[in-house]
Amino acid sequence: MSKNWMPSVWSWDHCFNSIMLSYHLPELAWDQFMLLFDHQDATGLLPDSINDACGVWNYCKPPIHGWALRWMMRNMHLSVSQMQEAYQCLCKWTDWWIHFRDYDGDGMCEYNHGNDSGWDNSTVFSVLPPIATPSCRRF
Repeated sequence: MSKNWMPSVWSWDHCFNSIMLSYHLPELAWDQFMLLFDHQDATGLLPDSINDACGVWNYCKPPIHGWALRWMMRNMHLSVSQMQEAYQCLCKWTDWWIHFRDYDGDGMCEYNHGNDSGWDNSTVFSVLPPIATPSCRRF
């Protein structure tokens, strides 16, 4: 999301852009929100980032997409078909976290790397992953 050395769409930054766009450009907000879901794999995983040349799959970002969609819906109207499409994508994304990131089955999803959490430089990752943090907790 910079023109110099990070010219990609990242799988949570696009949510923040979508929220901002929802205030005055709802069609663009929807397109921005769904962009990463257009690349969702069969298991439900989203790419960490995409650009015109490739997608990056070695990390994933926290699943803030439902929160972002709720925020967007405060500012814009979604059709029934848009809500159904978003629901299906969010279900697959949630299922991926539950089935592929709760390694010990304790209800706390784990991060494999600081890049997964958005806390790239956090001291939480001074120990070897996988790491369960309060932000990983399933409710």
